[in-house]
Amino acid sequence: MRALEPVDALAMLDATATPVASLLCKSRSAWYGVILAAEHPERVERLVLLAPALQEAPRGGPDFHTPRPAYEGWQQFNAHHWREHDADFLAFFHAQCFPERHHFEQNIHVPHRLARYGAGVRMEYHQTDPEALAHAIADGLKRPVLYRDVEPDGARRAAATIAELL
Repeated sequence: MRALEPVDALAMLDATATPVASLLCKSRSAWYGVILAAEHPERVERLVLLAPALQEAPRGGPDFHTPRPAYEGWQQFNAHHWREHDADFLAFFHAQCFPERHHFEQNIHVPHRLARYGAGVRMEYHQTDPEALAHAIADGLKRPVLYRDVEPDGARRAAATIAELL
Protein backbone atom coordinates (compact mmCIF):
# COMPACT_ATOMS: atom_id res chain seq x y z
CA MET A 1 0.00 0.00 0.00
CA ARG A 2 1.37 3.41 -0.91
CA ALA A 3 0.52 6.78 0.55
CA LEU A 4 -1.65 9.31 -1.25
CA GLU A 5 0.64 11.48 -3.35
CA PRO A 6 0.33 14.95 -4.90
CA VAL A 7 -0.55 13.42 -8.27
CA ASP A 8 -3.49 11.64 -6.60
CA ALA A 9 -4.78 14.88 -5.09
CA LEU A 10 -4.44 16.61 -8.46
CA ALA A 11 -6.37 13.75 -10.12
CA MET A 12 -9.09 14.10 -7.49
CA LEU A 13 -9.37 17.84 -8.15
CA ASP A 14 -9.63 17.12 -11.88
CA ALA A 15 -12.18 14.31 -11.42
CA THR A 16 -14.43 16.54 -9.32
CA ALA A 17 -13.97 19.56 -11.63
CA THR A 18 -12.52 21.55 -8.72
CA PRO A 19 -10.43 24.34 -10.24
CA VAL A 20 -8.83 25.52 -7.00
CA ALA A 21 -8.80 24.17 -3.44
CA SER A 22 -7.66 24.93 0.09
CA LEU A 23 -5.50 22.11 1.43
CA LEU A 24 -5.37 21.02 5.06
CA CYS A 25 -2.38 18.77 5.62
CA LYS A 26 -1.40 17.18 8.90
CA SER A 27 1.87 15.57 9.90
CA ARG A 28 3.49 13.63 7.05
CA SER A 29 0.90 14.77 4.47
CA ALA A 30 2.48 18.24 4.70
CA TRP A 31 5.05 17.06 2.13
CA TYR A 32 2.34 16.37 -0.39
CA GLY A 33 0.57 19.65 0.20
CA VAL A 34 3.79 21.62 -0.17
CA ILE A 35 4.70 19.74 -3.36
CA LEU A 36 1.23 20.20 -4.85
CA ALA A 37 1.21 23.91 -3.99
CA ALA A 38 4.71 24.39 -5.44
CA GLU A 39 4.07 22.46 -8.64
CA HIS A 40 0.50 23.69 -9.22
CA PRO A 41 0.12 27.05 -7.45
CA GLU A 42 -2.86 27.92 -9.63
CA ARG A 43 -4.78 24.99 -8.08
CA VAL A 44 -3.99 25.73 -4.40
CA GLU A 45 -5.66 28.77 -2.86
CA ARG A 46 -4.42 28.09 0.69
CA LEU A 47 -2.16 25.61 2.35
CA VAL A 48 -2.76 24.88 6.04
CA LEU A 49 -0.13 22.72 7.74
CA LEU A 50 -0.91 21.15 11.11
CA ALA A 51 2.12 19.77 12.95
CA PRO A 52 4.03 19.24 9.70
CA ALA A 53 6.49 16.35 9.65
CA LEU A 54 8.84 17.26 6.84
CA GLN A 55 11.73 14.88 7.45
CA GLU A 56 12.79 12.69 4.55
CA ALA A 57 12.99 9.43 6.50
CA PRO A 58 10.47 6.72 5.62
CA ARG A 59 7.34 6.97 7.72
CA GLY A 60 7.33 4.65 10.68
CA GLY A 61 10.39 2.66 9.65
CA PRO A 62 10.53 -0.68 7.85
CA ASP A 63 7.84 -2.35 9.97
CA PHE A 64 5.24 0.42 9.70
CA HIS A 65 2.97 -1.86 7.62
CA THR A 66 3.65 -5.03 9.66
CA PRO A 67 0.96 -6.14 12.14
CA ARG A 68 2.16 -6.29 15.75
CA PRO A 69 0.99 -8.49 18.62
CA ALA A 70 0.34 -5.43 20.82
CA TYR A 71 0.10 -1.69 20.36
CA GLU A 72 1.33 0.10 23.47
CA GLY A 73 2.97 3.52 23.44
CA TRP A 74 4.89 4.18 20.24
CA GLN A 75 3.99 0.71 18.93
CA GLN A 76 0.73 2.41 17.94
CA PHE A 77 2.69 4.18 15.18
CA ASN A 78 1.61 1.45 12.76
CA ALA A 79 -0.66 1.35 9.70
CA HIS A 80 -2.67 -1.65 10.98
CA HIS A 81 -3.35 0.01 14.33
CA TRP A 82 -4.38 3.27 12.64
CA ARG A 83 -7.00 1.55 10.50
CA GLU A 84 -8.72 0.11 13.55
CA HIS A 85 -7.94 2.58 16.33
CA ASP A 86 -7.05 5.92 14.77
CA ALA A 87 -8.62 7.97 17.60
CA ASP A 88 -6.55 6.10 20.21
CA PHE A 89 -3.34 6.80 18.33
CA LEU A 90 -4.20 10.47 17.83
CA ALA A 91 -4.89 10.94 21.54
CA PHE A 92 -1.55 9.29 22.41
CA PHE A 93 0.38 11.17 19.71
CA HIS A 94 -0.97 14.60 20.63
CA ALA A 95 -0.26 13.99 24.29
CA GLN A 96 3.37 13.37 23.30
CA CYS A 97 3.52 16.50 21.13
CA PHE A 98 2.15 18.85 23.78
CA PRO A 99 3.16 17.28 27.08
CA GLU A 100 3.82 20.38 29.15
CA ARG A 101 1.09 22.94 29.76
CA HIS A 102 3.40 25.65 31.01
CA HIS A 103 6.35 25.08 28.70
CA PHE A 104 8.30 28.18 27.65
CA GLU A 105 7.98 27.34 23.94
CA GLN A 106 4.20 27.09 24.12
CA ASN A 107 3.71 30.15 26.29
CA ILE A 108 6.31 32.56 24.89
CA HIS A 109 7.58 31.58 21.43
CA VAL A 110 4.36 30.33 19.86
CA PRO A 111 2.27 33.42 20.74
CA HIS A 112 5.15 35.67 19.61
CA ARG A 113 5.38 33.92 16.21
CA LEU A 114 1.62 33.98 15.73
CA ALA A 115 1.52 37.71 16.44
CA ARG A 116 4.59 38.45 14.33
CA TYR A 117 3.34 36.69 11.22
CA GLY A 118 -0.38 37.36 11.69
CA ALA A 119 -1.21 33.73 11.12
CA GLY A 120 -2.79 30.92 13.05
CA VAL A 121 -4.32 30.56 16.45
CA ARG A 122 -2.85 29.15 19.63
CA MET A 123 -4.88 26.36 21.20
CA GLU A 124 -4.28 24.46 24.41
CA TYR A 125 -4.30 20.74 23.64
CA HIS A 126 -5.80 19.76 27.02
CA GLN A 127 -8.68 22.23 26.42
CA THR A 128 -9.23 21.43 22.74
CA ASP A 129 -11.60 18.83 21.37
CA PRO A 130 -11.94 17.84 17.68
CA GLU A 131 -14.95 20.13 17.20
CA ALA A 132 -13.13 23.18 18.57
CA LEU A 133 -10.13 22.40 16.36
CA ALA A 134 -12.38 22.02 13.30
CA HIS A 135 -14.04 25.37 14.03
CA ALA A 136 -10.66 27.09 14.47
CA ILE A 137 -9.47 25.70 11.14
CA ALA A 138 -12.70 26.70 9.38
CA ASP A 139 -12.49 30.21 10.85
CA GLY A 140 -8.88 30.49 9.73
CA LEU A 141 -9.77 29.48 6.20
CA LYS A 142 -12.34 32.30 6.05
CA ARG A 143 -9.79 34.97 6.96
CA PRO A 144 -7.96 36.78 4.17
CA VAL A 145 -4.46 35.57 3.53
CA LEU A 146 -2.04 38.06 5.06
CA TYR A 147 1.65 37.51 4.67
CA ARG A 148 4.81 39.50 4.34
CA ASP A 149 6.25 39.83 0.86
CA VAL A 150 9.56 38.06 0.51
CA GLU A 151 12.18 40.10 -1.24
CA PRO A 152 13.54 37.97 -4.10
CA ASP A 153 17.01 39.51 -3.94
CA GLY A 154 17.42 39.34 -0.14
CA ALA A 155 20.18 36.71 -0.24
CA ARG A 156 22.14 38.68 -2.86
CA ARG A 157 21.88 41.88 -0.81
CA ALA A 158 22.90 40.08 2.39
CA ALA A 159 25.94 38.58 0.66
CA ALA A 160 26.92 41.99 -0.72
CA THR A 161 26.62 43.58 2.74
CA ILE A 162 28.74 40.82 4.32
CA ALA A 163 31.35 41.21 1.55
CA GLU A 164 31.54 44.96 2.25
CA LEU A 165 32.04 44.35 5.96
CA LEU A 166 34.84 41.86 5.35
